[in-house]
Amino acid sequence: MNKKRNIRKVFILVFLISLLSSCSFISLNFNNFAILGDWEREGDYVVTFDATGGYFKDLTGGIWLDAKKNNNILIGEKCYKDITKSDSKNVWKCKIRIYNTASPHETLRWEDCTLTLNSDTDKITVKTASGNFTLRRYE
Repeated sequence: MNKKRNIRKVFILVFLISLLSSCSFISLNFNNFAILGDWEREGDYVVTFDATGGYFKDLTGGIWLDAKKNNNILIGEKCYKDITKSDSKNVWKCKIRIYNTASPHETLRWEDCTLTLNSDTDKITVKTASGNFTLRRYE
């Protein structure tokens, strides 16, 4: 009887450790809860940030629609990656996918960028070597 109880206790302990490990992995890997959700670059696209990066949710204008027509950009495709929280409050470092502005609008490279969330948490300023732009919360 004691042997069965011990086996059960070990099983429960292993289960709890694995559960806690997976939870700490998520929190260590993505300390980015403030930017989770949908954000819009007005007139261009909507991006969804989750625990693994930023993905195109919708393409609304400009070169993005042409690129979608040519299958160079797909809904659900990653456009922000390697997101890590910086030491500064409301600032993250990541890589953004840079596209050719001339037809056929294919991916040129991944470029370093900084995401800065404003104090009202409704705007993100995206800073890259190619220029800056704003994402707004999308509902």
